[in-house]
Amino acid sequence: MKMKPIRLIAILALLSCYQICFSQEPVSSWKAKWIKIGYTEDTISRPSQYFGKDFNSGKKIKSAKLYITSHGFYEASINGQKVGDAFFTPGWTQYTKRLQYQSYDVAPLLKKGDNRLTVVLGDGWYRGYVGYEGMKNIYGTDLALLAQLDITYADGKTSLITSDESWKCGEGSIRSNSINHGETIDANKDINLSQQVAVVDYGFKNLEPSTAVPVRRHESFKPLKVITTPKGEKVIDFGQNLVGWVKVNLHGNKGDTVRIQHAEVLDKAGNFYTENLRNAKTTATYILSGKPSESFEPHFTYFGFRYVKISGLKGEINPADFSAEALYADMRPTGSFECSNLLLNQLQKNIIWGQKGNFLVIPTDCPQRDERLGWVGDAQVFARTSAFNFDVNPFFSHWMKDVAIDQRKDGAVAFVSPNVLDDTAVGSSGWSDVATIIPWTMYEVYGNRTILSDQYASMKGWVDYMASHMDKKDLFHYGFHFGDWLSYRSPDDDGSDAITDKYEIAQCFFAYSTQLLINAAKVLGKSEDAENYNKLLSRIKAAYVKEYMTSSGRLMSNTQTAYVLALQFDMLPEQNRADAAKYLVEDIRRYKDHLTTGFLGTPYLCHVLSRFGYSDVAYTLLTQDTYPSWLYPVKMGATTIWERWDGIKTDGTFQTTRMNSFNHYAYGAIGDWMYQNVLGIQIGEAGYKKIIIKPIIGRGLSWAKGSYLSANGKISSSWKLTGNIVDLEVEIPSGTSAEVWVPGASKPVKVGPGRHQFKGSYNNPEHQKVSLYENNKIPFAKEISELPTLTVFPSTKPSKKNVAVIVCSGGSYFGRANSVEGTPACQKLAAEGITAFLLDYRVPNSERMNRKEIVPLTDAQRAIQYIREHAGEYDIDPNKIGIMGFSAGGHLVSTVGTHFKNTELANPLNTSLRPDFMVLVYPVISFSNALTHIDSRNNLIGPDLSAEKIREFSNELHVDKQTVPAYIVHGKNDSAVKFANSEVFYDALKKGGVKTEFLKYEKGEHGFGAFNKDSNIRWMDECIKWIKANKWK
Repeated sequence: MKMKPIRLIAILALLSCYQICFSQEPVSSWKAKWIKIGYTEDTISRPSQYFGKDFNSGKKIKSAKLYITSHGFYEASINGQKVGDAFFTPGWTQYTKRLQYQSYDVAPLLKKGDNRLTVVLGDGWYRGYVGYEGMKNIYGTDLALLAQLDITYADGKTSLITSDESWKCGEGSIRSNSINHGETIDANKDINLSQQVAVVDYGFKNLEPSTAVPVRRHESFKPLKVITTPKGEKVIDFGQNLVGWVKVNLHGNKGDTVRIQHAEVLDKAGNFYTENLRNAKTTATYILSGKPSESFEPHFTYFGFRYVKISGLKGEINPADFSAEALYADMRPTGSFECSNLLLNQLQKNIIWGQKGNFLVIPTDCPQRDERLGWVGDAQVFARTSAFNFDVNPFFSHWMKDVAIDQRKDGAVAFVSPNVLDDTAVGSSGWSDVATIIPWTMYEVYGNRTILSDQYASMKGWVDYMASHMDKKDLFHYGFHFGDWLSYRSPDDDGSDAITDKYEIAQCFFAYSTQLLINAAKVLGKSEDAENYNKLLSRIKAAYVKEYMTSSGRLMSNTQTAYVLALQFDMLPEQNRADAAKYLVEDIRRYKDHLTTGFLGTPYLCHVLSRFGYSDVAYTLLTQDTYPSWLYPVKMGATTIWERWDGIKTDGTFQTTRMNSFNHYAYGAIGDWMYQNVLGIQIGEAGYKKIIIKPIIGRGLSWAKGSYLSANGKISSSWKLTGNIVDLEVEIPSGTSAEVWVPGASKPVKVGPGRHQFKGSYNNPEHQKVSLYENNKIPFAKEISELPTLTVFPSTKPSKKNVAVIVCSGGSYFGRANSVEGTPACQKLAAEGITAFLLDYRVPNSERMNRKEIVPLTDAQRAIQYIREHAGEYDIDPNKIGIMGFSAGGHLVSTVGTHFKNTELANPLNTSLRPDFMVLVYPVISFSNALTHIDSRNNLIGPDLSAEKIREFSNELHVDKQTVPAYIVHGKNDSAVKFANSEVFYDALKKGGVKTEFLKYEKGEHGFGAFNKDSNIRWMDECIKWIKANKWK
């Protein structure tokens, strides 16, 4: 594959920067001494500690390398310029066993003559507040520095600057710092290096060169908007939940104090909300010096936030003075995913940002509250997805060493790593299995045999621990387990809810870890181990079947997670697996097409469904947008993955403050299924030496495209569905081969490197759903919380140039009654040879959209535009397109039929937005006080009820001779929408000379939908006759 020179140069420059600025070069010999402050510290505020050394370089410098580490965070500078661009060094490891040091090429920072090396230390993880319940001083109480500067001159001579008793120390502007609580900077405090240091003997045995992926600054966000909350708080919304801090330019008087407090969400009333942060203060405090402009940002803390509250600022907030800076591990992006469903695209973005925010030095569970720990269960369930999004091979290779270090001698694996809890916080199934799952995942994805070799003893230790605690029935029925953490519980639990026995789960993961150990043993040539653990695996599975499976194949727990794990890990006899998959689907149906799984069941749920022939159910779950589901948080405005399925409840209130993170990547594990099944990019051989492309088409998606950057190069898959024809294009990198499963084919096609195009077929068992707007370009949307779509109901009597009808359900402009109105009407039309399109237009909401009153109209006009411009794909005559509406949907349709010349829609092809006919069923027509339906009017145009607005949307006042022909249906006894609405509109149409017909029911209560049970006259039959009679059919 040829690479453009500019791109190649850029990549080489980046690689060079990494080696120069933050290298892993070992020090040849430590000559430096550990030093700490020699004065009495303020143990309450714990100001940052500054260390400095002045030295003279009288000759031309050829090279200079700084080796440095610390107890606590360090930030070094030479002659006032920061050394390197990494943050939170020296990282977080199990410091007592391994403390990493970094090396930097600092020759460009040195000058001939006098130089100053300054290092400031912060509490960091070493002695700061870590985790919850006020944990601090985990590794010690004193900060310390070790630094060694090796200088080589042009004449070949060398000099050495080392931390020792000659250095000075003191305080400066950073008056306090804490990962959990924030940082205080006083610009009036200059660095004062007047104190003596103390030399301490910490030794060098635990030191090693850094293997961590450095944390760097990435995206910068300007304020999306400035808010004054109902409580009067001044709040900035950056539009994205991210991890990092706010960089700010401040203007004020000497001594002015400005505080920036951070939060992920606003409460239901729109006020600043921090209760879910528990004890974390998450505040940056800046004390001004009085200079005309002062720039501030923290050094030794980070925040998880979308919103910040500003206090102490004199005058109005100037958005230009604030930017949110995203910090995360400098991982190489490797994956892309996009499809026709904009909510799924937002889900993918949320997954990405959840990973960015929690992949700093280690994989944390959450980045905002008083916790931020390396929970191993969260990491293992997300590892496979994370490896699609970014190159995480170095990240996990580094962290897994601490997982092994923290492992007890008996093989029990800690809940968190680095382990800051205690020696009893170990051994939970699904969590401790990180010891086997991540090494094997890294081998599969990257072909990394080294991590298998390095971690093999740890893998074996964990399996042996479980085996040592098997009971007489060969069950791992021992110890504490978190179980299927945060699985769904319905509010009206009658005792039959989704509670999976923890020991049943433990037996499954016991088997899975044993299988992965066997796999690793085979790769590493440990045949004796493979044989022995194969025998153990047979015992584990036999014990599971005997204990947890009934004679009919049902499982003791009878939950989605129970069936998912049993099927994913092959716990059941072959002859029982199909029935178990059926029982799983039955349970999903019992919960009305919703998942009930928690942290351990969710990653495998859709994989099991697609493996056992239920891809349609997997797609149903993926695209479900009501609670509990992946898309429910998206529709609630999430920009990251939530810890709970209902972090924000349907009524707008919050889940428990005890544990409710809005940036918690575990449920983002669905991303793996999206890459492997929607795109179809799968591993054929470790490291993608052989590739499988096997996309699954389904659930209303009309196209999908994406790629993965493997070690051999880019793998891409792109497909588009037109009717029942699938166009598939794939790209295979050099040095590899692939099997391509073209949709509809019975066997794969073998291909080599290059681009390949195929045509396949798809018999859609469901109705295709089409997004009205592509690439997130939704008119007037403030956020993607509601996706305008068309669901296609093809004619069951195919013929050339069919008529089409767009159907708009009612719902008072608050919802859409599709089940009663839209869907049955579409089904009837399709059965009669008319292609129907169910329009899910956006309901007005001023919080989610601008100019809410024209949004439904714009969506309806876009539907007409789309169908006309794609008429050939659906065998539709572009001059035979009608639109039908019920109740408030009828108001929308009458607006379309009278306001088609007025549009805010981009229309580059000048496509006609005038429908050819309209059908109005018990419609709201007028917004006048005498006739209107109050809720519909208020929801569309309220609170502005000016005479001008009322007139604009009273459609009986806008009829002229060009108004669209209409068929009207209404019951005289309608108690919700006055019958007179239809009368005045009919009269106006007749007066304007517009073709119209009015079916008046003597009895027909509001909401009868496609069939009026109170009459023998079937209005849809009569309507279809009218369509045919007028040559539209």
